[in-house]
Amino acid sequence: MSPGSEACLRYFRSNPAFRRVLLEVRKKYRSFGGPSGFVILRDATRAECEAMRGVFGRFFEPPLKFCTAEFEKKLRECSFEGVPLEDADLREVLEAFYGEKIQTTRERKQEKEDRFQTLLSSLDRKDTEPAALAWLEKLRDSRRSERQMLNRRLEEDPEGARAALQLVLRCAGAIRENGGKGIRLALLSALVSTDPHAMDGGTLAGKLMTAMLADMAGEKNPENAEAREELYFHYGILSDSISSTVSQVGLILEEPAGEHPAWRVLRERREICTLTPANLNALSGARSPTGRVYLVENEMVFSQLCDHVSRFHSPLICTSGQLSVAAHRLLDLLAESGTELYYAGDFDGMGLTIASQLVERYPGQLRLWRMSEEDYRRCCSGKALTEKSLRLLENGTVRSNIPVSAAVHDRGLAGFQEGILEEMLADLTTPIAVP
Repeated sequence: MSPGSEACLRYFRSNPAFRRVLLEVRKKYRSFGGPSGFVILRDATRAECEAMRGVFGRFFEPPLKFCTAEFEKKLRECSFEGVPLEDADLREVLEAFYGEKIQTTRERKQEKEDRFQTLLSSLDRKDTEPAALAWLEKLRDSRRSERQMLNRRLEEDPEGARAALQLVLRCAGAIRENGGKGIRLALLSALVSTDPHAMDGGTLAGKLMTAMLADMAGEKNPENAEAREELYFHYGILSDSISSTVSQVGLILEEPAGEHPAWRVLRERREICTLTPANLNALSGARSPTGRVYLVENEMVFSQLCDHVSRFHSPLICTSGQLSVAAHRLLDLLAESGTELYYAGDFDGMGLTIASQLVERYPGQLRLWRMSEEDYRRCCSGKALTEKSLRLLENGTVRSNIPVSAAVHDRGLAGFQEGILEEMLADLTTPIAVP
């Protein structure tokens, strides 16, 4: 450090009033790489104004404002303890004053990019799934959320970031070799890392794998746990094989050799059975004896209707609100067999949103059941819709798919299936022509 820089540093340290001013000057150096722009302290103290008068030789009062380049120039015209500051390097002085090297925005960005390129070059890509390599190339886009996750980890734990990304590439290969037969997430984790929790949803590796699978499927990143589990199931990964369930009565559930013997007994006895993803993964198909199946979202409504199950002409399914992975899997199997789906839900934001999602997922196969304006009038309650429910009903897609949604929104009252149970039971028990 030059004599002028050392004297300048002592000068700043001798007067605490410079600390906040220099902090703002340092920000300019970090943003622009040098003395550029203006520093403004709107709440400057008298001491800060006096400190700046000592540099500029003129009077200041709040708001304190000065040109950074002029500040540097005036400093070099000063002297401290008899030492001229003419050769002072302000950047060097600021680094010594704060004990931290100044990096410009451009330098920090380049350093981050260099770290990421080093990460990519350190990966073992031997026998890596082509789709995973394609996703890896997309990570060069710094705007992607998974790239930002990696950047954050790279700053604090470069080896941890590299290990997580390597695990994801190994998972892609393991998923390919498994051929969609079904593998539990813990086992997949153990296969690629020896740690059964390495790919859990809360880990960096788990989040990166979710992003990779979504990219490979041509979908956006899942917004919730249910969507993530459905994405995993698409690739044969069972992240939760027992707690996700769907209840039904009357369906023909098939394995390659024919109807599954255990489920056949329950069907013939008209018993309610609850299916998990593990059960459904073992099935090759599902169908209805009549070519149609009825769906309700409400568990109490399902139970009430099933008190008369011996009179049902067609199977009944309970989705238990927002569709789970198990419910989606069962409905997908039914859709593949050409089964007609009849859905009934509550007349509120969530019930009609679920109906809209089903209409979009099963176009031409899903029909609304007891969801007309007349049905709404019959079961309309005195319960006001919540703000969240009203916002859901303002969604353009919901309004387009579900005609009654506008009426429900305008009236502002919820309608519940319990109010039309008799009509629903009549639909399930009145004989129909079976193709």
